[in-house]
Amino acid sequence: MSTCESCNGTGIINKDDKMYECQCSFLFRIKSFIPKFILRSEVTIEHIHQMPVKNPFKNYYISCYFPDFKSILKCCMIRYSNKSIKVTSDKEIVDVFVGSRSKNSKSDVISGPIYNCIEDLVSPPDILVIKLNELVYKNKAASSALEEAIICRIEKDRPVWIFSDKARPFCSTSSAYSDSVYEQIANNFIDIKIPQILKRAVDSDAFSVSIPKNTEPDQKSTTERESRRPDESYKNPPTRKPDQVFMSPDDFSDIKKDDSNDDMSVFGSGRSKKKKW
Repeated sequence: MSTCESCNGTGIINKDDKMYECQCSFLFRIKSFIPKFILRSEVTIEHIHQMPVKNPFKNYYISCYFPDFKSILKCCMIRYSNKSIKVTSDKEIVDVFVGSRSKNSKSDVISGPIYNCIEDLVSPPDILVIKLNELVYKNKAASSALEEAIICRIEKDRPVWIFSDKARPFCSTSSAYSDSVYEQIANNFIDIKIPQILKRAVDSDAFSVSIPKNTEPDQKSTTERESRRPDESYKNPPTRKPDQVFMSPDDFSDIKKDDSNDDMSVFGSGRSKKKKW
């Protein structure tokens, strides 16, 4: 591993009798606390000039595509590295609300930190980011939990961002939607709609499929498929009718009867004896 020539690996630079953090230490610190799915996102000049990056300490309701939102978060996390920015979702808020992330939860293993209430989840960070529509199943407590998280941040005058993906917008059919949640967003948040900045470039060769010009089915392949089909007669096998007889009594005329066995029929099933009165 190469050592930084400016600080010799100490992470501190002495300049004008003052101590400053070296650039290598700053980059390592940024890389350590930014989530990987945000760290890998591409940043452009248009992302840097967005309002949430210039003034992040306000309540925003941001509607854009998720790749652009990740780039905006990356700009904020680098520019305001001394502030804690937490990204959560409506699904995680519901899990905390119902107690599945608490210390007394019945689950044996809980991945991540423990939250006994919603306040433990939403209060600590300087900027809270809530991603909507992560909860895909219906839950009666979803809207109440989301509203409680929003009110908890507003009452303490701490900034919160609410993100709605344009690919799956937050609407009346969402699991966490309610009229009271809509009123909280409409009265306390700045609505920002960001157009698509990152163009999703897809390699056409990777997904190209050669389609033949002749779209008519091949006669040979059709014949082979029909020959492999099971016989239709096997679907409805013949059933014996109650009055159906496969052998007539005349077929047994050649069979000699043994007089010693009067109680035995020609079929071998026996005859019932005459009742004696």
